Amino acid sequence: MPKHKAVHVQSPGAPLELADVETAPPSHGEACIKVGACGICGTDAHFVAGEFPGMSWPLTPGHEIAGTIAELGEGVDDFAVGDRVAVGWFGGCCYQCDPCREASSSTA
Repeated sequence: MPKHKAVHVQSPGAPLELADVETAPPSHGEACIKVGACGICGTDAHFVAGEFPGMSWPLTPGHEIAGTIAELGEGVDDFAVGDRVAVGWFGGCCYQCDPCREASSSTA
């Protein structure tokens, strides 16, 4: 399996370390992005400190990225390899409020 470089934190409060990480191929409906830039924000500081429940370690901080599509999984028709993309924070979907119910019904 190919590898890529990523910054990892091994445990809550541990120092940032550069690591070689296996690059999994994208699954159905997913895209693999070659990251050109990554933003680190205050939320990442809370992640690194282990302040969110259910976190897995090691952790790769940085959830706001820009780059290019490197590979597409099956079923992805709206993007092409080489497309420039940016990904912002998405905190999840509650499936209870109107916007979440609308989004979940349009993607089902």
